[in-house]
This record gives sequence, C-alpha cells and structure tokens, in this order.
Amino acid sequence: MQWRETHRAFWRPSTPTAHRRSGPCMWAPRKVTVVTGASQDIIPQLKKKYDVDTLDMVFLDHWKDRYLPDTLLLEECGLLRKGTVLLADNVITPGAPNFLAHVRGSGRFECTHFSSYMEYTQVVDGLEKAVYMGPGSPEQP
Repeated sequence: MQWRETHRAFWRPSTPTAHRRSGPCMWAPRKVTVVTGASQDIIPQLKKKYDVDTLDMVFLDHWKDRYLPDTLLLEECGLLRKGTVLLADNVITPGAPNFLAHVRGSGRFECTHFSSYMEYTQVVDGLEKAVYMGPGSPEQP
C-alpha cells in the first residue's frame, strides 16, 4: 500500500483520549483527521464531508453486532474497491457470526481466518481478513 497525502483515522468515542492523541501519529507521518461518532452516522458522510473516495483497509474492532451492518453500509456507500481489506478482530469471542456468514458466503470477499486467543486469556478467538473482490464477484463454492 502506498502512502497518500492525507490519512484519516476514525475513532469510536470511547477510545481513550491518550490513544487518540498519540496513536495515529505513530503510523501516519502526514495529516490525520480524527472523526468520532457512531459508525452508522459517519460512514455515509465519508465521501462528501471528508473527501474519501474508497478505503484501502478497514479495521473492525468495535461493537461486534455492528460488523455486518457497517460492512453492508461501506458497500452501499461505494467505499470498498477491489482489494480493500477488512480486518475484523474478535470474530469468535465474543463473536460476529452474521459478519462471518456474509463475508464468507456472499462471493464478494476472499477470506482468511487467523486463530488466536483473547487478550490475557486462553479463550479461543480469531481475526478474519476479508479482501473485497467487487460487487460482481462469482459465488464461492
């Protein structure tokens, strides 16, 4: 992935202030716009209000029951392009079964699952990498 002139970080309101203040600067040497709010309110505004064409990568690590609705909203708003990577944390525990069923069964994503454990425990969890292949991708077997 190539760096672009402007990078954006979208934080949920509950993200600790110190992390919001220091986190993006560690990986984005250029301008960072921090946007807080509910994902269902922010996603539809990204193109017009924040001049986002498409997204290269989306890290899903918020309310697990929002993974699927937010993924569908990203698709509906035209923010995903062929090759966009969705990286979803904690898909096993506490779990995001509807999200997994969609990305694995829709035919629009190529998925890879990475087994892991919940932080500081031996509880099985996982991370799902879903690469968007486009709206007209053939059905997966």
